Amino acid sequence: MKRISCLILAIMMFGLCFAFTGCEDNTPNPTLTLKFGGGLAEIEGEVVIELFRKEAPNTVRNIIYLTEQGFYNNMKVNMAVENSFIEIADGGGLKTLGDTGKAPDYAIKFEENDLQFDEGMVAMSRYDKKDKNSATDGFFITLGKFPEAQGEFTIFGKVIKGMDVIRQIAASKTTDATLHFEPIYSVKIAEATVQKMGGRYAPPETIKREYYVWNSYNPWWTGYGE
Repeated sequence: MKRISCLILAIMMFGLCFAFTGCEDNTPNPTLTLKFGGGLAEIEGEVVIELFRKEAPNTVRNIIYLTEQGFYNNMKVNMAVENSFIEIADGGGLKTLGDTGKAPDYAIKFEENDLQFDEGMVAMSRYDKKDKNSATDGFFITLGKFPEAQGEFTIFGKVIKGMDVIRQIAASKTTDATLHFEPIYSVKIAEATVQKMGGRYAPPETIKREYYVWNSYNPWWTGYGE
């Protein structure tokens, strides 16, 4: 009886650890798949992103949560800067969550790690360029090294398939800097899905989100510490 009780306790402890830390050490990293299509630019293709659950655990939980809510389905590419990056974000603040019916009203804290910006790295963008803890739902994918962003944004993933699609999007004809380099002919994510690889991920830990007036003449990736 004592042996059985110990076994049950061990299973319960394992279950709690599995549920609240995300997954056990041997569980593969989850992946995010973005299927582009349906926009006026007629750019189609599949991009697969490996999510670094150990290096940015809460950020990964946030991306999984938003994806499972259908948040990124039919979302437009918000910015495209050739040879630099593309950004996927709800620029109009109109996207809602399936469980609340409202737009995300929270932020998540910056997670520092040793990951370095290079081609295909994925990081959270943020609403206030002076506040590292103002990321919510937007993220960007780089096409090379991005020294001015190093240490400023949480890197949480890397493209493992579909960089050709990212390059094509980045080369899109866009508006100028005052209009945030938005593609003139829309590029859309038809569907975003996540593959958890057997892991269990709780919703993200959140903080109060402050709302800031967007300054189009000072893009979010410039002017830190001003």
